[in-house]
Amino acid sequence: MGIQDSLLSHHNQVIKWLAQPEAKPFLDFLVGWQEQETSLLRKASGEELYRVQGRSQVLERILGLKKELREYGDRLLEENLKKEGSKS
Repeated sequence: MGIQDSLLSHHNQVIKWLAQPEAKPFLDFLVGWQEQETSLLRKASGEELYRVQGRSQVLERILGLKKELREYGDRLLEENLKKEGSKS
């Protein structure tokens, strides 16, 4: 089982956690960090530019996780409905 598979197999629980009030300070922190990185991205050059781009991509992926997991859940549901429909 890959790293992403473990997360996907618990997609409903992760989505619920991300919606909890307790997760808000963490998400706010990530958004603030992303804003800092975006500001640095405009100023950076050379090697520093690559580092800032890498951090920005990681933050973007984390902040997009809720959407990604919802889309995964939708695809899973759609596949199950198709399987059920083909059995009839």
